[in-house]
Amino acid sequence: MPVDFLSDEQVARYRRFRPEVSVAELEQFFRLDARALEALAGKRRPAAKLGWAAQWGTVRMLGTFLAEDPLDVPGEVPAFVAEQLDIDPACAAEYLTRPKTAYEHAWEIRDLLELSGFSKREQVVRDYLAARVWSTIEGPRALFDRAVVHMLREGILLPTGITTLTRLISEVRRTEHARLYRTLAERAGPELRARLADLLRVPPDRRVSELERLRTAPTRALGRVMVADLHRVAEIGGLGAGAVQVEPVPAVKLSALARHGLVSKAPTLRDLEGDRQAATAADAAPRTPGRTRTRRRRSAAPSSPHPARSPRRAGRSCPCRPHPGAPPPRCSHGEPARSPRRARRFPQIFRKAQKSTVRGAVVGRPRGWGRCWSMRSTRCRRPCCM
Repeated sequence: MPVDFLSDEQVARYRRFRPEVSVAELEQFFRLDARALEALAGKRRPAAKLGWAAQWGTVRMLGTFLAEDPLDVPGEVPAFVAEQLDIDPACAAEYLTRPKTAYEHAWEIRDLLELSGFSKREQVVRDYLAARVWSTIEGPRALFDRAVVHMLREGILLPTGITTLTRLISEVRRTEHARLYRTLAERAGPELRARLADLLRVPPDRRVSELERLRTAPTRALGRVMVADLHRVAEIGGLGAGAVQVEPVPAVKLSALARHGLVSKAPTLRDLEGDRQAATAADAAPRTPGRTRTRRRRSAAPSSPHPARSPRRAGRSCPCRPHPGAPPPRCSHGEPARSPRRARRFPQIFRKAQKSTVRGAVVGRPRGWGRCWSMRSTRCRRPCCM
């Protein structure tokens, strides 16, 4: 069914009221103006006035008349209308005693507000949807909501069945997309289309298609790699896709088409219909990435006080280093830890100090005796402190 793209909320609220109506909606749609009050002056029964006013606000808010039960409205509506007319809202039940009265009031309101049926002004809705599809990248759900709002603004009654509108949206989208693909394919020309079609095929001596090879940027910043990358960029420019005139097509549609072509694999593009395949490949080829994606290497920052510090950490204090004024770090033996740079500078003293610490622990000296050189628990393994 064509309603598959609609959400449950959109289907539930089509030509129906929500359980509650806000005060702003009551003021906007059910506040009687001069024309409505003038038309109500000829009604004698309070029930007729209440029913007429309820239908007048309903068609302005929902874009349709409730043919089965004109008073199937939230409870706030009769009370709000009755307050304006200074009548008792309990008389609403008398309005349904004569069904023909509701139909007569509906035609009277239709002439008063100059409303027209969907069948008579379907072309207006079709032209509006075609303009939205051509100039935007809105999906079918957004187009459905915009079509309903446009019909309310233009005084067009909503069709009775929701599938009438959804079929129209699907048909317009299909027509406009075919027009877009046909326009770009004709601008590309047969020679460029043949070259782009060859890019989607996998050569016998390779494992990937030419399209995958051209849009795969190198990952290492080496001299020979950069030279090969320059040849790759020159090969992309030599395809001639960048010289295609795409002026009638909006830029947002070109961007969406190129995005689809860049993220899709070659087999997916190869399965597309002829004009769509040519249009997608022609729009994605000039946007193929040409920059080298290199990993950021750890190098010495010129202004950094730490020679081996990462550029990302330059200018920031290391989290393993205490801030000024903090107590010195303690080693595993509870003594103040010495600097690892000093230990590397005097290796013999470091080894003798370790032996002395072990001997002192064996003969029963207190743990806090002497200076401990053990760096097992305080030595920082971060590159900025090595």
